[in-house]
Amino acid sequence: MDHLPDGILLDEAASPGGILELVAYETEGIVWIGVRAKGSPLKGALGLHTGSNKDHYLEVTAEIHGTWGVA
Repeated sequence: MDHLPDGILLDEAASPGGILELVAYETEGIVWIGVRAKGSPLKGALGLHTGSNKDHYLEVTAEIHGTWGVA
């Protein structure tokens, strides 16, 4: 898969590289939250795993752009 689902736009913010969008989507009962450059596909997301008797955990990605990054 080259990119993740488009998701629902939650917020926008300015960054040194342009406008960033905070988006969320759901797949297989898991909510994922990610950041993408405006007009670009979502390439990474943070998965919120809840609803079981197992330990809660997160899967996280980060993007670095020269002198700044988003995690």
